[in-house]
Amino acid sequence: MAAGALFHFRGYLMIRTSALKPLAFACLLAGAARAEDSTWVSLLNGKDLRDWTPYFQKTGIGNPDSTYRVSPEGYLDINIHISFNTTGFGHLFYTKRKFSFYMVRAQYRFQTATYGPDWGQGWNMQNNGLMLHSQDPKTMKGKDFPTSIEVQLLGPKNGAEPASADWPSGHTANLCTPSTFVAYNGNADYTQHCTASQYPDAWKKKTIPFEDPAGWTDVTVRVLSDSLVQHFIHGAKVFEYTRLREDNGTPLKDGYLSVQAEGTSTQFKELSILDLEGCMDKSKPAYRSFFVKSNPADCNTPTAIAPGEAEVFSLAREGRSFVLRGGAFLWIRGADGARVPVAAGGREFAPPRPGVYFAAIITAAGIRMRKLAWF
Repeated sequence: MAAGALFHFRGYLMIRTSALKPLAFACLLAGAARAEDSTWVSLLNGKDLRDWTPYFQKTGIGNPDSTYRVSPEGYLDINIHISFNTTGFGHLFYTKRKFSFYMVRAQYRFQTATYGPDWGQGWNMQNNGLMLHSQDPKTMKGKDFPTSIEVQLLGPKNGAEPASADWPSGHTANLCTPSTFVAYNGNADYTQHCTASQYPDAWKKKTIPFEDPAGWTDVTVRVLSDSLVQHFIHGAKVFEYTRLREDNGTPLKDGYLSVQAEGTSTQFKELSILDLEGCMDKSKPAYRSFFVKSNPADCNTPTAIAPGEAEVFSLAREGRSFVLRGGAFLWIRGADGARVPVAAGGREFAPPRPGVYFAAIITAAGIRMRKLAWF
């Protein structure tokens, strides 16, 4: 086969170059929650906080001095600059609707490795969270944290989640249970407040998932009402638990989504939802193969993307690059999970060395994952 020829082997898009070198690799995306024919909906409009309700422990519903705001880049910006003694802990609730069966995807970063004024409590440096199935903010009435399931989002300078020789940056996508408990790891009534996620062994002695020079970390969560929750980082599953319940034993089946103001200023570049409840009648245009909960009423809802619609993107070699048409790269990672520089929204990728790469591609029909091999 000529150098530069394009061929397929076991699901890989392969490029043959003149220098063929052996490579050992682990597929870190095995088992990832992939809804490839999906449509994700952003909860951030990039302009204002419409559909969101801010709440603070000591001041109630409201947004003191725009602690929650939208940055010039369109990110959700949580600016911890008012004394903790004035506001207490804060939460920003998405109150347009409740969620039950869904996936949520977040990209977040911490803007500093310091506390806001009087916020330092030892454990809350670079600490935020996705609060799943949150109670209504109108019922908070001075509470510090909503009844919810927390996907704890930490940064590399948190310190409370200790680093070690194997895990030099600690863990994120952990589980915390404010006024709730779950079934986990063989324990039907698991009540420990916070528990660290479990990273793949391939990540040992690496800075994953904090390797992005710009500081962004991506976390995805799959939620099936009160029956199952799974946490993913870079597509690798790092946590799974079942039987979500309030402290009084009531099943926690749905609720609002909220994010925190907990000690360190934070930005969210992405907060997106994929609804897993909808039309499961395959004869209807609104049918989606990834739905897990049937809602017959949705079968009468018009949809912009018909099921089975042909993909209108191509990925091919041109010179020393992979070039996309009809899509855009979201991110690319090497076989070790490390992010490879490529502009988000870019359409060209020049592999820096021979090897296997994993690409997330944004298309008109949703996110597609592709494996690329350059040898």
